[in-house]
Amino acid sequence: MESKKTKINNYNLKTRDIVKAGKQAMRNEAKKGFRGFTGAQTTGEKWANFAKWVRETHNVRFLEKVERSHALEYAKELAVKVRNGEIAASTAQNNVS
Repeated sequence: MESKKTKINNYNLKTRDIVKAGKQAMRNEAKKGFRGFTGAQTTGEKWANFAKWVRETHNVRFLEKVERSHALEYAKELAVKVRNGEIAASTAQNNVS
């Protein structure tokens, strides 16, 4: 169990915003040469969609608090949107890949 003194701050990415933290993590990966800048930007945008969803639906504000169950629920929600004709299957696939 975490103590009240434990500081959670998106893995030291210098922002308390979960959307910005994910994008910063991707930029850092690109700067280190682990991925291209275009790929990092694309992944950052996909992350932003998920991060906004997890913040709104589960009040998750920090990367450290994201759980596997959140990602699975997000994927299920996208599948429902595909079945209902709200988004294309390719859009859902892009958002989880």
